[in-house]
Order: sequence, then structure tokens, then C-alpha cells
Amino acid sequence: MRHPEFQRLDECLIKLFGEPTNCAGSPAARVDDILPSFLEDTYSIRKFLSELLCSDAADLVIQRHFFCCLHQTNDLGLRLEDHLKRLSNTEQFASDSITKLDKIACELVKLTYFILQHLPRFISTDLTAHPAYTRSRIAERKMQSHGLRVAISEAALDPKLAQVLQDYLNRISVSGRTFQQTFYTLAYYDYFLMSLSPLIELPVSERKAFIDEQLVRINFNHLSFLQNIQQDIRKNLLGLNQAACVQLLRNYLAIYDQPPHNPAKYDQQWPSLCDMMSHWLREELRQLQPAGSNCAKAKMTLQTSVAHLACLLRICHEDELSGIPLSDIFRWVSAHLATKRQKNISTGSLNKQFYTVNQFTAARVRDRLLKLAERISLEYFPVVAATSITICFHREMILILPAIGS
Repeated sequence: MRHPEFQRLDECLIKLFGEPTNCAGSPAARVDDILPSFLEDTYSIRKFLSELLCSDAADLVIQRHFFCCLHQTNDLGLRLEDHLKRLSNTEQFASDSITKLDKIACELVKLTYFILQHLPRFISTDLTAHPAYTRSRIAERKMQSHGLRVAISEAALDPKLAQVLQDYLNRISVSGRTFQQTFYTLAYYDYFLMSLSPLIELPVSERKAFIDEQLVRINFNHLSFLQNIQQDIRKNLLGLNQAACVQLLRNYLAIYDQPPHNPAKYDQQWPSLCDMMSHWLREELRQLQPAGSNCAKAKMTLQTSVAHLACLLRICHEDELSGIPLSDIFRWVSAHLATKRQKNISTGSLNKQFYTVNQFTAARVRDRLLKLAERISLEYFPVVAATSITICFHREMILILPAIGS
């Protein structure tokens, strides 16, 4: 959906940056000529979107319009920047014309801000923001970013983590006409600064704990921060007995094994910080469990014998219901199942019963399966079950009636 105002804005750029033979007047005169029309059309777009917000249109329709306008505004900003970059080394535009062109860029920035106010905070990760908007956003946060860099340098952080945070702030805060960032990256940068800005007012002794807490909250899933947390936890485990270590790791797991507060995260290519920490904590707990801990775990008790269970496993295996190796199946059964007479099934016993199934055992298993099949028929196919019962009744009567008549 392309709004007519964007078509007119497009024509303004063509008129402004077209070939001199096709464009009357000097460059400065062309800027003066298109600027009123440009301002009028951007105002019309904002007015249309404002009226759309107050209309009865569905939220999805409204959001689609705003996304469409964001893409078109961003495309104009990228094209304007491309023209300015191409002309920066020429004398086609004088300095006064460049100043007037900045007004056009500022108008696109205002329109971008207006649209983003009514869209989700963390939007598409692959949409590159036009440089004029990027520079404006970074300029707003320049003093805040500088203060935060100073506060981080004074905090008693691990040197590697401190360098990661400094590099992140420096990389984002670099500006220039060739500087490019996605809208998502800029939104997370704002989120990062807003979350950590109270650090500037805190005493130095309290800064490390505050940084660790906030980085977890904002899902700063940089691998250096992940390793830093793991190192701190390992230090806290030193000197504790096994039971205390298990309890402490479970306490940490209760903290990290939770859904994130929001969908934002530093690196979209990696899992969330909580997911990575939960996985690591579970691995640490698994290694700390005693060697015989499997015996203490709750098992499912089956009302059958090991021989009958082995027969059923053999039937399933020969029917290729599972592609898992037999040795893995035996170990799983030993760890998770028990029978009415044997609480601990050894893999050796199960292996022996598996290969020595006799006809008597097979008959008992077959009877049990037939009963299960009858139950399934009664529960889920009552008409078929009733028909079967009727047929069986008539067969019995055919056999019995001649005997009664004689």
C-alpha cells in the first residue's frame, strides 16, 4: 500500500537530485522549491496516521499501515543519504544548500520518530535505519553514554566483561554518514542505557552487583557475560559439601529457569541468557548427583513381570517401532521402570529375558494385548464392539439350540 504523499515525496527527491538538464534553476533554488511541498506532505502523512489511530480499524490493519509507512519513510531516508554521499565531493551543492537539505533529513527523522511511537518497541531485526535517524538517536544519548562508560570503568568488574561493555558502547556511539544500524539494534541500545543509567549515581562498591542484575534483566546474552556468571557461581561453590552445592545450584536454577521479561536480547543469533544458564546449571547438577542416585529416583511400577516386559519390548523392536539401540533401551528401562516383584531391573536380567521368550510368556502377553484391544473397541468404537458381541451371541445360539431341541 503506497500512500500518494510518499509518491509526491519521491518526486521531490527526483526533482532535487535529477540531472541539471532536466531540472530548472540552481541547486539552492531547487531546495527552496521543493521544501514547502515536502513539509506539507510529511504533515499529511502524520495527520492520516493520527486519524487512523482514532478510527474503528482493527489493530492489525493499523499496525500494517504504520509498518508500511516506516518502510517507505526509511527508503526515502536511505536514498537521500545516498544522494548526499554521492554529491559530497562535488561542487553541485553549496554549503547553504546542504543546510537546507538537512531540513529535509530532519523532517524524515521526525516522521520516523512519530511512526515508531506507535509500533512495538523491538521491531524487525533486518530493517536498517536510515543514517539521519541513527545519528539523531545517538546524539540524544551521547552524554548518557559517556557517563555510563566512566561509571563502568570505575566499577570492580572482571576486565573482560568491562571491555565488552565499553566496546559495545563505543561501537554504537560512533557516528558518521556511512554508519548503519538496524532499528532493533538502536532500540536495544536505548534499553541498555536506560536500564544501566542509575549506575552513574551509585557508590563504586555497589556498581558490580547492579550491573550483573541489570544485564540479566535486559537479557545481555553476550558469551563473555555468560562466562562471567559461571565463574562467579563456581567461586561460590568452593568449600561447600556436595549437598550444599546441589542446593545452591538449584537456587540459581530457580532464578534463571523463568520466561524472559521481554523478547529483547543483545544478540538475536544466540539463545536467551536464561536459556543458556538453565542448560548449564542442569548439566552441573547432573554431574554432582551421586553415582547411585538413579536408584533413589521415582520409577514407574508396572503390574507385570520382567519376562512379560521383555517379550513386549522384543515385539516392538522386531516391528521397528523404535530405531534406538537395544543397549540404550535396556539402560532406560533399568533407570525408569520397575515391576511388581522386581524394584531394580538390571540390564543383564532384561537382556537374558529378551532373548529367551517362551511360548507360555508370549501367550500371556498376547492375552493382555487382546484385552487391551477389546477395551479400545469399547471405549472408541462402540458400534463395532456391539456388532461383534451380537455376532458372537448368534454363533453361540446356533451351537446351543440344536442341543436343546434334541
